[in-house]
Amino acid sequence: KKDAENLLKQRIGEVAAGRRVGSEKATIEDLCNLVIADAEMRKLDDVQHVKWRYVAHIKPIFGSLLASRFGQAQIREYIKQRRAEDASNGTINRELAIVRRGFRLGAQEEPPFVLRQPAFPMLKENNVRQGFIERPQYETLLAELPENLRALFVCGYHVGARKNELRRIEWDQVDFEARVIRLTAGQTKAKVSRVLPIYGDVELWLRKQQETAPPRNRYVFHGARGCPVDNHLLGWGRSL
Repeated sequence: KKDAENLLKQRIGEVAAGRRVGSEKATIEDLCNLVIADAEMRKLDDVQHVKWRYVAHIKPIFGSLLASRFGQAQIREYIKQRRAEDASNGTINRELAIVRRGFRLGAQEEPPFVLRQPAFPMLKENNVRQGFIERPQYETLLAELPENLRALFVCGYHVGARKNELRRIEWDQVDFEARVIRLTAGQTKAKVSRVLPIYGDVELWLRKQQETAPPRNRYVFHGARGCPVDNHLLGWGRSL
């Protein structure tokens, strides 16, 4: 009885709002919002990136499309359009993965948002990393980068850590005396704590960050208002 009463209240609220989400009315936007809400609930590290991918690329193409009308033709058209915008296969796969997860979560809703889950093809990716940045390239890139990204670039070049590991480093993890930066298990992709060496140009640029940091700032590589520099603004993959 209690479950029925709660469901009735939910339906009354939906009617009052002029809209009820169900398999006949659910849109791709509704499904992607489920993905974002799920990522926020589970406190996933990439939630901001998921939001950005959806708003920047998925929503303009699919946002208002009914989920019931989504299928292989729409997937093919999306791939064609994103390739025309020079998006890589890996980028397209990550974007379509959001929609695919939306269908899975939508099928689990009560009542379900969708009655079927289309197949999503995986495009072939070339993830093999080749070559290294030589010193002349490093110096050229350093000169071209915005001032607020240079210290992060220098540190990344020297220690080879992932940008998401670096951007969340706090000052209490930097030990100038021992010449190391200590990453916690929660900061690394492998969930294992790690130590990064401070050598070469790293200390010089860390000191510059320290001198220019906003008052009471926690993060070494800070963006607006002292928060970690925004992940989607870095674009290192394309830049390099």
